[in-house]
Amino acid sequence: MASLAEQPKNINYLTSVQFKFELVGYPGVSFFIQTCNLPGLSTQAAQMPFPRQPGIQKNLGVIEFEMLSINFLVDEYLENYTSIWNWMMDKNAANTGAILTLLSSHMNPFLEVHFNAVFPIGLSELLFDSTSVEPEYKVATMTMTYQNYTIKRLINE
Repeated sequence: MASLAEQPKNINYLTSVQFKFELVGYPGVSFFIQTCNLPGLSTQAAQMPFPRQPGIQKNLGVIEFEMLSINFLVDEYLENYTSIWNWMMDKNAANTGAILTLLSSHMNPFLEVHFNAVFPIGLSELLFDSTSVEPEYKVATMTMTYQNYTIKRLINE
């Protein structure tokens, strides 16, 4: 049985609405972000043979990151959408950084995820429909690639 000293100090759960995402150099996109993912990662393993024993898996050190994806509301004049479109169309465009900040149950930042060398590889279509009864606010999805990400804890517990 676990002792009281081994129990977690914080028993609050992480929620999906307590975050902030900043795409460096693109404040018009950052302001309107609705969803963002913390990409997963996987490693490659090799089977290590041993006589008369089942093989043991060994990490090869190759890490594959999933894509970073955000959904953002498109402003009325499509300024945030066209800023991403222009970035993707520019052959000499530079990569940028991005920061995902997670907030505690008291809305205080406690963790930052820093993405390095971010570049968009996908921007969704915007569908216009004159048969809609109610106005729909347009949401675009941007998929990005990046070199890696690091996790930085902002508080000590």
